[in-house]
Amino acid sequence: MVNMNRSQVDQLARNMGINDDELRLRKDYFGLTDREVVELRNIHNEVASLPEAFVSSFYSRLQSFTELEKILNAEVIEKLQRAQSKYFRQLTSGTYDFEYVLERLKLGMIHQRKGIKPKWFLGAYSSYLSGVLELINNNSEKHSTKDLESILAIFRIVLFDISLGLEAYFYADKQSIIDLSKINDQVFNSIPLGMVIVDESFCVEKANKKFLELFQIANPDERISISELLPVDQLQEAIYKSQNNNYKPVEILINVDISDHTHFLKLVICSLDRCDKAVTLITFHDRSNTEKLTNELQSSQLRLREILNNITDAIIMIDEKGRVISTNESVRKIFGYDDDEILGIKVFALIPDINS
Repeated sequence: MVNMNRSQVDQLARNMGINDDELRLRKDYFGLTDREVVELRNIHNEVASLPEAFVSSFYSRLQSFTELEKILNAEVIEKLQRAQSKYFRQLTSGTYDFEYVLERLKLGMIHQRKGIKPKWFLGAYSSYLSGVLELINNNSEKHSTKDLESILAIFRIVLFDISLGLEAYFYADKQSIIDLSKINDQVFNSIPLGMVIVDESFCVEKANKKFLELFQIANPDERISISELLPVDQLQEAIYKSQNNNYKPVEILINVDISDHTHFLKLVICSLDRCDKAVTLITFHDRSNTEKLTNELQSSQLRLREILNNITDAIIMIDEKGRVISTNESVRKIFGYDDDEILGIKVFALIPDINS
């Protein structure tokens, strides 16, 4: 079982705003007055032996549910049975101070950390109430006002306990979501590529740091439409392709002018069918450096060709198999070939003696 030390439970209570004043307010709200406390103490001895029997039966029944097989091994069941027996014995003890509340909060937190859903531990209350009501009914010769008072007191303390356990469970669940969201944001912002999530109307729902830097957006909370930054027609076409191809990513190449500087971008667009609505994830790969190098290479090749074409001697470039891959203007004049005719010809077909 997941363990929690006292300082962790105290911190949980503080975070949930539970203190002595809140405890008094809750008791008053649930009708847990001194009269109910006395009534619970009076029936304590009657129901003291009940927890061991019903807890054992309850966990035996839980083992028949396949959903709990991975959670409820023999060691966990033994610990849970001991904890639940103690828990339900305390239920009618008549002592409902801050220490009592901390134990209830701890139980709710532990169930959340172990992945035991509320429906399972609420079932324990159901079994307990059934046992208590049956016990009161069997020990009573006739249904009296005293029996009704005992039943009401039991229900009030059970509901008081359930509220504490569930609030702790949902608080822990919410904190887990918040923690995961923080981790997600850290990962999202640490990715060296621009990333953005847009809704169906092309409004940005979420953008990482690299995207904001690329498009020089100073205020991350500013509501932005991606249509103000990118060509919508190409985006719509890419999103449509992704949606109609089992939501597989689609790549498009675009040029974007930002502050008098042209960025050559590759966009990877992937539609996501989220539970509440359809959104699109767009990843930005800046191809500017690659494009710059490609342009420089093309310029170098053009300059080289100009130099070669101004040389009067014939110059032929061949590959490892002796095929012509490039020539200058003099070769084409000497042999009478056009560019598309001479490329790919074996060089010894032009110069027979070279074969030897």
